[in-house]
Amino acid sequence: MKSSLNGKTILLTRPYHSALEDHELAAERQGRSIIVPMIETQAIEYDDKNEIIRKLPLYSWIVLTSRNSAVYAIKWLQKQNNDWLKSIKIAVIGEKTAKYVKSQGYAIAFCPKSFRAADFIKEFPYDRAAKGRVLFPQGNLARPTILNAFQQRKIPCDKWVLYKTIQPEKSRNKLLTAFKQKDFSVITFASPSAVRNFVGIVKEDERLYEALKQGKWIIASIGPTTTEELARFKLPVHVEPGVYTMEAMIEAIAAYINKGV
Repeated sequence: MKSSLNGKTILLTRPYHSALEDHELAAERQGRSIIVPMIETQAIEYDDKNEIIRKLPLYSWIVLTSRNSAVYAIKWLQKQNNDWLKSIKIAVIGEKTAKYVKSQGYAIAFCPKSFRAADFIKEFPYDRAAKGRVLFPQGNLARPTILNAFQQRKIPCDKWVLYKTIQPEKSRNKLLTAFKQKDFSVITFASPSAVRNFVGIVKEDERLYEALKQGKWIIASIGPTTTEELARFKLPVHVEPGVYTMEAMIEAIAAYINKGV
């Protein structure tokens, strides 16, 4: 049986369409939510698409570390009427990434046991990629951890920046209005970039920022990378799930709330 949020209201900061899914998760647990996206993604357009298509036969693996990277890469390739993904080995991180790739009709050659880049690096079968080249689609803010792991093993790995992460235009006013109305008690974060944009806004009000640092609101982080970013800004983390998914985070929030009842 799912734990109840007991009517508590959660501030959701993921991109709007993802936050709609989180809203449903909260509702299933008798919770309410406010959606104030701190990030959104936009495709990066390529003028010389023929050059990119020409290079595709060089690769034996493609690495998709998020659902976003999978969506942008697969949609771009499908637009070119290219069947290349059917003949290449696909490595993914995360259940949602894997689910999307499979929904598009492609097989997955490798998926680590956890959602962490560190585990991907430990578990990846490098011997199966040693004689080829690796393509690594990503966003403009992606960390070079996996890219470096391939390069350190002398396996050529080329990053392909397909999308950029930006702060939505209306997020500042929406966030400050939500704080003024004081109608939520939990704030959720699912990425370091969302944390950075959030802090950039709340720092404008020193009293608000100090209240956040003092723990006036419950702060939930989806995993270690996001937690590290929150710590960098001296913001406490009250909830971090053992499994790095929104479902697990909402459940962990409910457990935390019930423990304090």
